[in-house]
Amino acid sequence: MKPRLIVHSDVWSIPDEQDGAHVQGVKRSMQEVYPLIQRGISDN
Repeated sequence: MKPRLIVHSDVWSIPDEQDGAHVQGVKRSMQEVYPLIQRGISDN
């Protein structure tokens, strides 16, 4: 099974001028962490 990431954030509405930075942050995080997840590394 392929790992999946679900991002849920209903704490606040990201302002339009900050939207791009938030999306890039999630993409960068996934680029760094996804290969580790694929190898079976977890925080447990």
